[in-house]
Amino acid sequence: MNVPDGHTREVQDGAQARSLAEIVADVSAHSARIVREEIALAKAEVATKLSSLWRGALIAAAAGVFLLAAVVTALHAISLLIADLLGAASWVGYAVVTLLLVASAVVAGWVAWRLLRRGAPPTPELAIEEARRTRAEITGDGAGSISHRPSTATAESQEAH
Repeated sequence: MNVPDGHTREVQDGAQARSLAEIVADVSAHSARIVREEIALAKAEVATKLSSLWRGALIAAAAGVFLLAAVVTALHAISLLIADLLGAASWVGYAVVTLLLVASAVVAGWVAWRLLRRGAPPTPELAIEEARRTRAEITGDGAGSISHRPSTATAESQEAH
């Protein structure tokens, strides 16, 4: 189709006529918004996983402190056991405290293991999947037209935090 110089080709959209430049500007704006939403989703997902890793690391450190205290207490109990063999009887109290500290370390270590396992590695899996779907729709590999759909993954990631 020949378009005279100085004129723009207009595309009829119902009762409203829009120029090709306006349509390109809209597509560009929508594309930029999609990219910004994908980046926000990736940031939210990585932040959630890093938070889980941080909590897991702190609880693992607490488990280490409990275990160190258990070793110190066990050494005291052994010392008092030897003293008891020589006639003293206060080692039983130290032994009970040692068992409680070991039990605390086991519980804290288990919680830390679960938190560390859940957050590692901190890759933005939801954002990657959303980007794949978006690319498939744009390139025509998807089974539908390009339409803006609100992303619930960002809200879900923030709720998990």
